[in-house]
Amino acid sequence: MDKDKLPKIVAADATAIDALEVHVNEFLKCLGELLGQPGIESAWVSDESLVSDFLETKKTGKKSPHPFDTTKTIDVVTSKTPKNKKILAQLSEKLGVEVKAHDFVYEVAIRLRDF
Repeated sequence: MDKDKLPKIVAADATAIDALEVHVNEFLKCLGELLGQPGIESAWVSDESLVSDFLETKKTGKKSPHPFDTTKTIDVVTSKTPKNKKILAQLSEKLGVEVKAHDFVYEVAIRLRDF
C-alpha cells in the first residue's frame, strides 16, 4: 500500500462545539431518550459529527471500493429507514427544531440556540 495515497488526517477544531455544548447536550439527551440509550449525552462529538452517526444503519446490498485498499470492497449502508424517519420526526417535535439525518450536530445545536 502506497502511504502517499492515504488521506491526511486532520484533527477537528472543537471550538464550535465547545461554544454550543449546552445545546449539543440537550440534543444528545433527547436522542438518547428516544433511542432508549440513556447516557448517550456523554458521547464525544466533534464539528464533523453527523446526526446519522447516532442512528442505526442497514446494508443496501451494494458494494463500494474500500477507500484505502482498492483490492477490497465494503458494504454500502444507509440510515434511511422507517424507524430512523420516525425517530427524526419525534426528535424534531420534541426539540422544536427540524432535525435531519445529514445535519451536523453543531447545526442542530445552533438551531436550538436560536430557537
